[in-house]
Amino acid sequence: MAKALGVQYQYYRVLRLDLRDQPAQASSPPPGLQFEAVDESGVRASLDPEIRDTATFAGPGAMAFALLQGSRIVCLQWYWVDERLRDNEFWTIGSRTAASEHLVTVVDCRSRGYATALKQLTAVRMGNLGYETLLSRVWWSNCASLRVSAKAGWQRVGTSLSLSVPWRSRPMEWRWVERP
Repeated sequence: MAKALGVQYQYYRVLRLDLRDQPAQASSPPPGLQFEAVDESGVRASLDPEIRDTATFAGPGAMAFALLQGSRIVCLQWYWVDERLRDNEFWTIGSRTAASEHLVTVVDCRSRGYATALKQLTAVRMGNLGYETLLSRVWWSNCASLRVSAKAGWQRVGTSLSLSVPWRSRPMEWRWVERP
């Protein structure tokens, strides 16, 4: 009914990882995999549609990191930084902050811990690049992503809700901060 009336919403859990509390050296990637930064062309060349389709996250201020099995990207995480992040701000963004925008594992490699391992490996890499805080927003009902983030040490810091209605030019937005 709400969609038929033109009402749309975005409801996210907001997570944070303080990199100042993280080790400077990461554990190794899972056996048989390599951890690397990848570029947009490598993502677009993937034979796996769930990887290839994430190329929409590329552009200035975007970074991608992958777990590779040979030359195949089996798990991919995108981060947005600097102006790209500030243009799409979903939470209060401080200096030296980056946001995890998307994390995906190919279907035939799910349930092996790859997403958690990649999230931990990228946190160390982002810390080594000078970032102090990582943020992520996860759709409120995406239990798998919330579980991966918790296993990787991310803490829930709040909730954001955006409501778009046809009679307003801008969405209404609310943010709730979690109490520790």
